[in-house]
Amino acid sequence: MTDDIFLPDSVGDRLCDQQQAIEACEHALDALDGGDLSRAHALLDKARAAVERAQHDATPTQE
Repeated sequence: MTDDIFLPDSVGDRLCDQQQAIEACEHALDALDGGDLSRAHALLDKARAAVERAQHDATPTQE
């Protein structure tokens, strides 16, 4: 017997997008801490896009 939790696809996708946003931000911070400003800038662009996707997915839709 397993303890797997089954979530609707929409919930799983939203959690995945949120996790990707968190990880993207962490990578950008690591680059900033390392003094690699060029890499940090590129990673911040990716982080911004990931955050926007996560925000969009978290916005309730009216049906």
